[in-house]
Amino acid sequence: MVKDYKEFYRKISSPFRNDKGKKLITNWNQVITGFIYLLYSFLLLDLITTNRELILPFIFIPGISFLSLSWVRSKLNYPRPYEIWDIQPLIIKESKGNSFPSRHVFSASIIAMCALKVNLTLGIFGLFCSILLACLRVIGGVHSPRDVMWGLVIGLLTGSLLFLF
Repeated sequence: MVKDYKEFYRKISSPFRNDKGKKLITNWNQVITGFIYLLYSFLLLDLITTNRELILPFIFIPGISFLSLSWVRSKLNYPRPYEIWDIQPLIIKESKGNSFPSRHVFSASIIAMCALKVNLTLGIFGLFCSILLACLRVIGGVHSPRDVMWGLVIGLLTGSLLFLF
């Protein structure tokens, strides 16, 4: 845990504390999130036509994991960084709580694991996007490093179950 989170956040977000920087963080957060969900849709469509026996694990493992993670998040209900410390996030988010673990990063990493199962290059690119999204969510002020780290780890671990099939 960072001892002085307010100072830590000031340092990592200061290069983006202008209109251009805020737009960069916000836009890339949206682009990567959109890309990841499109990737998952295309993976499922591809599996329907090329490898039908994988379709159920590709639906149920991410789906059950997502629902389970969402339930745990709601029970833990950790506050977001902007609720705890006096910081102004770059990504505007009105919601409170449900910060831990990051569901965006979890989703990106488990979908990247789906891609890795099908195509090494696409999977590695998906993992890169997951890590970049984790950084953007912290710089954007909507998650702490702990939130995104655990989202990534849980996504990688649950996604590795796909390799049993």
